[in-house]
Formats: sequence, C-alpha cells, structure tokens
Amino acid sequence: MKRLVFIFLLFAAPAFARDVDPSQLASTVGHLLKEDHYSGRAFDEELSRRVLRNYMDDLDYDHLYFTQKDMTAVENAYAPGLGNEVLAGKLEPAWKIFDVYRRRVEERVAKVRAVLKETFDFHGNGTVETSRERSPWPKDDAEADAVWHARIEGELLDEKLSGHTLAAGEAVLERNCGETLRDLHEETRKEMTAAFLSSLARSYDPHSEYLTKEDLDDLDSDMRLSMVGIGAVLTAEDGFVKVVDLIPGSPAKAEGHLKVGDRITGVAQAQGAFIDVSGMRLDKVLDKIRGKAGTSVRLEVMPLHSTDPSQKRVVEIVRREIRLKDEEARAEIIEPSGDGGKARRLGWITIPSFYGEDQAGISKHPKSLTRDVRKLLKRLEAENIRGLVLDLRGDGGGLLAEAVSLSGLFLGKGPVVQVKNGDGSIEVARSNASAAYNGPLVVLTDRLTASAAELFSGALQDYGRAVILGGERTFGKGTVQAILELGDYLRGRGRNKDQAGALQLTIAKFYRVAGGSNQLQGIIPDIQLPSPEDLPYSGESAVKDPLPYDQITPAPFKKEETRLFLPELRSRSAARVAASPEFAYLEEDLQRDRKNLSLNQTSLNETARRAVMAEEHARAEERTAERLKRGAPPFKTYLLTLDNIRKPGLQVMPEDERKPGEEEEGKVDVVREESFQVLSDLVTLSQAAKTASITNIQINTRR
Repeated sequence: MKRLVFIFLLFAAPAFARDVDPSQLASTVGHLLKEDHYSGRAFDEELSRRVLRNYMDDLDYDHLYFTQKDMTAVENAYAPGLGNEVLAGKLEPAWKIFDVYRRRVEERVAKVRAVLKETFDFHGNGTVETSRERSPWPKDDAEADAVWHARIEGELLDEKLSGHTLAAGEAVLERNCGETLRDLHEETRKEMTAAFLSSLARSYDPHSEYLTKEDLDDLDSDMRLSMVGIGAVLTAEDGFVKVVDLIPGSPAKAEGHLKVGDRITGVAQAQGAFIDVSGMRLDKVLDKIRGKAGTSVRLEVMPLHSTDPSQKRVVEIVRREIRLKDEEARAEIIEPSGDGGKARRLGWITIPSFYGEDQAGISKHPKSLTRDVRKLLKRLEAENIRGLVLDLRGDGGGLLAEAVSLSGLFLGKGPVVQVKNGDGSIEVARSNASAAYNGPLVVLTDRLTASAAELFSGALQDYGRAVILGGERTFGKGTVQAILELGDYLRGRGRNKDQAGALQLTIAKFYRVAGGSNQLQGIIPDIQLPSPEDLPYSGESAVKDPLPYDQITPAPFKKEETRLFLPELRSRSAARVAASPEFAYLEEDLQRDRKNLSLNQTSLNETARRAVMAEEHARAEERTAERLKRGAPPFKTYLLTLDNIRKPGLQVMPEDERKPGEEEEGKVDVVREESFQVLSDLVTLSQAAKTASITNIQINTRR
C-alpha cells in the first residue's frame, strides 16, 4: 500500500538522495507524473520545452549566465526527444546543460574580475535592473557584458552607500566570485539531477515537487512542529558557517557554550575525528550536524572576530527533539482601557499554519492545530470574550484534515470542501464535530493566506459564519498534493531505498461547498483593506504554469442564519480607513512600491541614490513623530500560549510581541487595529439585533 499524505505546501529545490540509482529514480518520477498527475497531460514536446526552460531558469534564475542563443540551442538539441529519454531514465540532457552552465559561470567570473580593475566614479546617469528574474536572457555575449557591467557598478555603489570603501567593496565581490566557483565545482551529478527532477515536476504545475529524504523529514517537522537537532540557526558568511540564533529550549541553548556569532570550523560525530568544514557549503555542513535523537555531535568553533586559532573551542551537544513553539497557534485578549474593559474583551487567535499529525502515518508524534485551537477557545470563553478574530495572514496552509476539523469548531457538522480527482470523481469532506464557538467572528487574511487556510476561510464565508477581512484577495492555491515515497516504487530491495525521497504530486483540486474553486481567484474578502502584500507578482497567478480556475456543482449545505451586517460594517470601515493617517501611509507606500516594481530600475548615480535615502529617512522620522503625538491605542493585550493556558491570571503581552518584524520605529499594524474595530462593530450590531429580537418577542407575547 503506497502512503499518501495530503498537504498544501511548497518546498525549495532539494539536494539529491544518497546511494540511489539516478536513472531508475528519474524514470520512476517521469512515469508517476505522466500517469498520475491531476492534469493527465502527456510528456510531449511542448511539455519538454517547458521542462528545459524551468531547468535553465532554476540554474540561472536572474538570467545572467545563459544567453538566448544557449536557450535556442538547448531546445533544438533536446526538446524533441526529452520525454522518451526521461521515461527511459536517460539523464544526459540534464548533465550536459549543467556543463554549459558551469562553463558560462567560469567565463563570467573571469570577466567580472577584469571589470573590478576598472575605475568607477558613480557620477553618470546609468541604471541597473533591480531584478532580472522576469527579464529575457541577453541575446548575445555583448548584451550580457553590458548587463554585468551595470550589475557590478550597482553592487559596488551599494557597498559604498553602506559605508564601505570602494576597495572593501571590490574585495567583497572578489570573495563572492571565489565562493561562486567553489560551490559550482562542488556540485555533484546527483545534485544536478535532483534539480532537474524538481524542474520536471514543477513543469506539470508549480506545486508538484521532488523531495529528498531530508526534505521529507523537514516536512514531518513542519507538520508536527518539532524537529530533531541541536537548535542552532546557521548561515553562510565570508566562507564560514556562522551561528545567528539559538532556539529557546533547544540543546544548544541549554548547553550554553555555543554562542551567537560563533563560526563553525569543524564537525565530529560523538568521539569521531573532526572534519574541516571551513569554506564548505552550508547544506553540506548542515548534513553533518544533523543526526538521530540521543546521539551527540561535536563542533569546533571560533568566536566572532577572532583570528587566533588558539581561541578555538570544542562544544559537544546531544541531539534531541525540539518543539517549535513559535509556530503553534496562540491567542490574545484585547481589553479596552477604562471602566468596563473586562465587559468588552475581544479575543484574537493567530494561526501560522494548518499543522497536525498526518493521518497516513508519516508523522510519529501527535500534534493537531484543531486540538490546540479548541484549548485556546475554552480559555478565551472562560475570560468572557465578546467576539473573536482568527488571524490567517501569512498562513501558507498545511493539512486538509486539519482545515476540515478546524472548520467544525465554528460551523459544527456539515460539508466543508469538495475534492475533484483526476478521473472527474468528486468527494465531499465533512466535519463531524460540534461547534466550540458560536459568537461574533472575523477572519483576517492577506495575499499570503494560501491553500488549507483559503479552504477554511472559503467555507466560513460560504456558510455566512464569519466576516472575511483582508486585502484584494488571498493567494489562490486550490490544488491538492499527495506525497509518494519513491522507495515504494523502485525496483529491487536495495538497503538505501528509504533514501530515495518522495514526489509531491498534485492529484486533485478542491472546491468550495458553493461550487467555486479557490484556484487562481482565491478568497475575495467581504471587507477589503489596503494591504502591504497586494503587490505585483504575488499569488498563484504570478507563479509559472498554474492550473486553471473552474467551478463544479455546489454541495447541499445550510447557510448560517446569523446576520453579518456587511453593508453597515463596510460603510463604517471605509470611513475609518479614509480618516486614518496609518492607512494613508500604507497607501503611499504601496503606490511607491508598485511604481518601483514596474520601473525595475535603480540609479547608478551616487548623488541621486543618497537623495532617495535621505528622503526615506526624513519620511520615517516624520511618521515616527506623528505617531508619538497620537499616542498608543487605549487597550491592554494579554498573551495566551499553550504553555500558560492553564495558569491563573493573565500575562500582559510585551510591546515587542505586538509588532513582530517591524523595522520602522513605532510602526503600527494598522490592519490589525482595523480588525479590532470591525469586530467591535460586529459585536455591537449583533447585540443590538439580539436585543431588538427579544423585545419583539416580548411585544408579541403581550399581544
């Protein structure tokens, strides 16, 4: 029995599984895509050209190394027979294309080093493209040279504007050249083949993906919100792997000797010999640090800024399971200041993802978003909240089962989503739980709200159970993926079949109970607000080769009788937005960002760039001063987590917890504040309607 896991997540291109025959793996992936993908499309020449384009894009995502001449040569050479070759397990096209890429990079590095010897004064009127991801490849070497010359000048100017000397900037670019060549020459055929298999899968749709064994383990960690390791967050910098953070409660944090800023120079397993990792790629160092729970790893580290080898020290850490608390659902109680604050309390639940224990068994540790939210709801209701906001901003989705069961906490029993399979059959997923919360409800979304989060939002909107609040629309991902562990499909009984990884395969599309798909269109909120995420090149429509939007027959369901007062809520919200200085700031920023994205150009004139920087600084200072004059919102916020949910009393939320990730001093989450206002209006209108209804009943009774 093949193991299938329904998920809605997108993953990065992987490294190749170890000790697995790449030919057999490629053939298996090709046949699974051809035979089992939802689209049912043939591996014909048109698809082959798409595969080649995606592979070259993945290798050269900024379109800096290949030329249009290279693209034409690759298509002419390999497109006609690529499908048959892949299905037969022949991967020479992938390797030969990579060989061309390697030569182009080597040639370009030599040219870059020559350009670095030139003199730049940054007084001209030239510009450089801010991003080349959507630009065509240069038509020939001469055009490529011009593109690169502007790019080098721009990077040197960036270094100068950051306070570095021109010589220091040149040294940075020279070091980057060396690291580029090193990474290129460390690339193995297994790794380049894996990149090709990912490009192949995503050519069917953007959410099909080849996953390695390590990716599969990471997926398990993401879904059950725990991982096995030491709990150090690492990055590659200046040829070293550097510690940038330590996860609270992790072995590395508890052990106490590994410090933020330490540079890792060697890795050893238990009492084994050290392997020098200086200059090694980050993914390869991570692979050596990873291991099973209960085993130990020794790290040889050098403190930040130290150049004395005698200051190196050895840190031994025992790997264990780490709970990723920051990714769990959490709640807040918002209490207006002054008399009667407790009587007007509002609740807020943040849902980062639809995590849980997969029903097919890939996760060995039970975890459930629905169970966690039920606990939070119980405490919130005990604190007498009068209304609730569910914050799904940035929630990229997760497990279908959790989306269905979470819907039940607010809808009760009934159909939640329809799933259409590749053969045209339709299944209806239903909630069998009783509702846990029946009060006024607002669901907050943005353009990054995707997949399972859209499914949940759409169900509550179709039932009329909640007011959906957000930007123009949500992400627009309406497809269902299964995880096929490839070891189950490979021939033979090799001991390393468990290292074959998996194919994340799109096998179905999901539809709302009202019949529409979330695909491409997403969820259109009942009340739309200016949103910082509503920028060009965002959402499903901006990714390559998405599946189309369509509709099916609605499923029978009973719409909520509760009134949502949408016309009145829209009118009140629009008036507040029009009068809000913060929304005016947001609109101004959006217009400027959209213009910059459209122009896609940055000046190479130092004076012009410094003028822009001065303007940005003055604008930030002016806004900060205006915010200080307005003062803080008149309410208290209490934090509820799964750790403190049973403790008596309430914990006041620290100020830095209320504005995570904000860089501008004093910046306000104006969308969050407007959500409170919309919920307050909904509570007030609902209470008034309830009171009027009771009065009418009493009058009728007297009659």
